[in-house]
Amino acid sequence: KKLVLKATGTHAIGSNSLAHVLKSNTTLQDLSLAGCYMEKDIFNALKVNKTLTTLTIRHIFLGEPVFPLLDNVLKVNTALW
Repeated sequence: KKLVLKATGTHAIGSNSLAHVLKSNTTLQDLSLAGCYMEKDIFNALKVNKTLTTLTIRHIFLGEPVFPLLDNVLKVNTALW
């Protein structure tokens, strides 16, 4: 029900895999990302995820600002905190 990822480095394959899993997730409720490199597709996956209720983000590295992407997620996914 809870997944904590810390310092995953600068490899995007993990981000893409996580995004793919989040789209069909039916178990994970709490996701914590700290010091991770994420691709933009993770935010698209968070828009469609119906199970995740808690998201903790610290020091996320992305090629563009994270806050506008997260804002778009929270407008669509009202279950996510």
